[in-house]
Amino acid sequence: MAESKTVFAFCKKCEENIGIQVSEDEIQNQSSGLATVLSVHGTPEHGIVVYIDRDYRVRGIEYPSQLRVEKKKTTIIESTVATAFESEDISFATLVDTFGDKRKQALRNFGILITHLLLGKKVYLVHDDISLGEAVKSKIEKLFSNQTQLIFVIPHSQAPDAESDSLVFSLQMKKIMNQCVDCKTKSMENMIKESLNEDSSYFRFSYAVSKILFSYKKLKEILLQQSDSILDTELSREIMIEVDQIPYLLTIAEIEGIDTSSVQYNGLGRVARAF
Repeated sequence: MAESKTVFAFCKKCEENIGIQVSEDEIQNQSSGLATVLSVHGTPEHGIVVYIDRDYRVRGIEYPSQLRVEKKKTTIIESTVATAFESEDISFATLVDTFGDKRKQALRNFGILITHLLLGKKVYLVHDDISLGEAVKSKIEKLFSNQTQLIFVIPHSQAPDAESDSLVFSLQMKKIMNQCVDCKTKSMENMIKESLNEDSSYFRFSYAVSKILFSYKKLKEILLQQSDSILDTELSREIMIEVDQIPYLLTIAEIEGIDTSSVQYNGLGRVARAF
């Protein structure tokens, strides 16, 4: 009997991560390399069409305007080509490289910036040409659905007045100008690098951010109420995200001062946490 896996897909209509059960055989045997999966869920019920590759990564999502709801909630559809990825693929690489002269430095700085936004902290982009700063701000805001009031563009003369726990980044000098929150961003840097390697890199990263935002909100709710220990694998099911994302979410929870000691690691999570 073929084993099944759960793939989590973020649905913009209900703003939740949706767990989709898929058969390994059905995913691996797709001639195109992509399985087209229809998932019906929510109240009122609606559907999303999810494109999943052989590594069980979501490569695109569509929202059909007309859908007949049947009892079976998840259907694998044979597909030769997945055509309509949710991709406004402005140059994601150009956006990332705005934050450093070298790619490694840019990944680090951009990872810190994204982590600040996930924490709900303000980011000040500093540029004496405000219009250029606003252009970068606009591209970053499109990555987020509900963090758009956290980014500000200011000239260098106003940088000393920025709030103490914010991130102040000079776009002209390509460097952080203040002592910002100490963020362990290796996992975020890896997410950025993986997105850069994809054809639809902007979609890939924007999609990853949406999933993380939803799951982090759920994680905080659970940890603030949790008294007994919980395995990372169980926690991943509760917050509807892959278990290898748990260490990063716990790291940003710790930055916020949330006690994460109730989480016990079971295999993959322990390995990821070690990095």
